[in-house]
Amino acid sequence: MNTIPGTDIEITDYQETTLLHEMSVQTYNKPYNWLNAKEEYQMYRMIVWAYNYFNKRRKKDEISRREVIKTLKHRKYDFKKDVKAIGYENKFTTWLLNQGMPKELIEFTPAQYKQWDLNICGITYEIKRDKWYKHTGNLLIEDMYNLEGSKEGWFRYSMAKWLVVFVDENKFYAISLHQLREYYKEHKLQFKKMKIWQDKGEFTTINYVIPIKKLGEMITWVQLEGKETETNLKR
Repeated sequence: MNTIPGTDIEITDYQETTLLHEMSVQTYNKPYNWLNAKEEYQMYRMIVWAYNYFNKRRKKDEISRREVIKTLKHRKYDFKKDVKAIGYENKFTTWLLNQGMPKELIEFTPAQYKQWDLNICGITYEIKRDKWYKHTGNLLIEDMYNLEGSKEGWFRYSMAKWLVVFVDENKFYAISLHQLREYYKEHKLQFKKMKIWQDKGEFTTINYVIPIKKLGEMITWVQLEGKETETNLKR
């Protein structure tokens, strides 16, 4: 049994093969094995979308191949809207696909481990959204997630190779997490310590503020729309 990425739906090899073939012909007018990486990813997102749409209305734990096809035939699917709504991990994955990463190397399922947010062909990423960057120009690293409960923050436990931080919907920067940790060890006394009380969970997070300008060439900036940016984030 296989699980469709992004869902808990289990399907047999035969069901998966026939579903993907039928959707590929219906959507792109060509066999599934002729799809490029972006088309393949979009098709998986369509299945996830149909699965979620159907289950919200029927309250079922399983969905058949026919139900997926029926849902997609009667409901309009918007890939751009879908990717925007499902989070920055998928937005980043879409960017990698647009960069031409070979589809046979791509794993579409986010890692199910605490140590990172996304795992693509063996390269791991910690994905963050920083709404305050445009006001402060700083990187906020989370040292302790829950001080009262002695729970470490992502800066301590993450085993990702890259830290990717979205500063708005279409722009992110990336830095090697190993390099960032080394820099932090050497300059820790220079950084401002910030305690943030979380009203919802009633606990305190401990953070350190690092000015982005201090990181210099360790930072790679990427604009999702417009001019392409050369990076080494796929290595």
